[in-house]
Amino acid sequence: MPLSLLEQRRIAHITGQDHEISPGEQPHHTTSDLLDNLQDNRDYRSGFNHDRGDPSGDDRSLIGKLGVSYKAPGQHWLLYCLLTDTAWSLVNGQSPLILDLDELENRVGSFDSTSPELSTAEANHLPQWMTLYSYIKGVTQRTRSEGLEKLREDIRHLPSLGQATSSESYASEGLHGCYERLNFLKAAWKLSTLVKDKNLQQAVQRGWDEAQRVVKDRRRVLPTKRSLCEAMKGGETGQALLECVGGGIEDWAEMVEKDYAEAWAGVVRVKLV
Repeated sequence: MPLSLLEQRRIAHITGQDHEISPGEQPHHTTSDLLDNLQDNRDYRSGFNHDRGDPSGDDRSLIGKLGVSYKAPGQHWLLYCLLTDTAWSLVNGQSPLILDLDELENRVGSFDSTSPELSTAEANHLPQWMTLYSYIKGVTQRTRSEGLEKLREDIRHLPSLGQATSSESYASEGLHGCYERLNFLKAAWKLSTLVKDKNLQQAVQRGWDEAQRVVKDRRRVLPTKRSLCEAMKGGETGQALLECVGGGIEDWAEMVEKDYAEAWAGVVRVKLV
C-alpha cells in the first residue's frame, strides 16, 4: 500500500469526509504486509521546504546548514499512522485497512513514544491513541469500563500545545501538534457519542476549546513579508538562505507569508462535528 493512501485517509478524516475503502483498495490481511519493503515515495521536488520539513532538491544544502536532520518514514512511524487510521475506521463503523487488530496493537506496544521516528506531536498523542484503540476493541465490559475512564483521564491531561512566541520563531511550530490534537479529539468525540458518555464529551470539548485558543494565538504572531525579510538579513540562517535564493528574498518571503497563513487557516476550518 503506498504511503499516499494513508495520507489521503488522514485528510479525509480530519475534514469530515471519511474515506471508506473502495473496490480498488482491498484491505490487507496482516500488518506485516504494510511494513515489508517500506520505502519513502514522497516527491520532495514538488515544493519548497520553508523550515523544518524534509529537504527537496537544492534545499538539502540549506537544510544542512541550518542543522536540521532528515528522517525517512520508518516502521514505528507507519505503525503509528496505521493505529490512528484503524481507530478512526472502527469508531466510525468502517472497514479498516488491516484485519489483524491484535497484531497491530502488539506491534505498536513494542515501542514507545520516545522512538526517534516520531515527531514530538506524534509522540505526545501516541498514548492517547493507544487508550482509545484498546477501548474500541475491548472484549469484556470490565475492560471497556476501565478503558473509558482511562481515556477520560488521558484527555483531561493532554500535553500542552505550547504558547505563541513571536513572528521571528518558526511559524510552523505547533502546527503539526494542533492537527494531531484535533484529529485525536474528533475520534474521541465520535466515541463519546456512541457510548453516550457526557463526561467524555465534556473532556473532549474542553480539549477542543483549548486547542482553538492556541491556534488563535499562533495566528496573531505569524510572520509577514516584511518581518521575514528583516529576519533574513543577518546571522547564519539568513546567510544560508541568501545563498540558496539569492536576490529573490522578497519573492521567497511573500510565498512563505502566504503559505503560513493558509496552513493555519486550514486548522481553523477543522470542525469537531
